[in-house]
Amino acid sequence: MNDTSMAVEIRYREMLMRLSPLQRFHMASGMFTDAKILVEESIRQQMGQITDAELKTELFKRFYACDFSETELAAITAHLKFHSS
Repeated sequence: MNDTSMAVEIRYREMLMRLSPLQRFHMASGMFTDAKILVEESIRQQMGQITDAELKTELFKRFYACDFSETELAAITAHLKFHSS
């Protein structure tokens, strides 16, 4: 779904392109950090007390599960659990 008019999209892109590459990088990095904090809190609310390894695993699955096959996902999450303790 896209409810943004083409004129607004063009203006927004122009505004972003006026920023330096470093400014755009910092902006994107900050947004990712904010998203990660929100997702971590959501996981904690759903799962209660969890270990750091469990949090890392769940965070990975929330962000990247759709990018891997079930087999790949199982191998990656097993690795995270083993190496995060």
